[in-house]
Amino acid sequence: MANTVEQRVYEHLTEDGEFVAKFPGGVHLTSAPQGSKLPRLVFWQVDDPNDKRFLCLHGGQARIQLDVWSDNKYDVVELRTDVKTKMRTLRGADGIYVMYAKIANEFTREMTDEELFRGVVDVIVEWQEA
Repeated sequence: MANTVEQRVYEHLTEDGEFVAKFPGGVHLTSAPQGSKLPRLVFWQVDDPNDKRFLCLHGGQARIQLDVWSDNKYDVVELRTDVKTKMRTLRGADGIYVMYAKIANEFTREMTDEELFRGVVDVIVEWQEA
């Protein structure tokens, strides 16, 4: 049972074996272990700016950043599209009710010092406690 938005996103990303198989380096919350295979997916909650004061609805609008890492630019572009498609189907489960997940931003960047490519997908997740 997910108690946080991050947990719900992790459950959603890893419940589909076909999706997970696209990332031999794994799907990771916050950071990947050093030396992880490529491609890999790393995500975290950047912020949740909604007010959480007493007597306010327990919920918010979380911004989740998902990073696809690979040594192949074309893999990054294709996998970034797969991540967007997957996140658009994010819905609620026990503990966290997701009202919607909207793609806010996306880009691909070459990390020249590491000879890697990074594809970023920013998603806004409107949620409330179930």
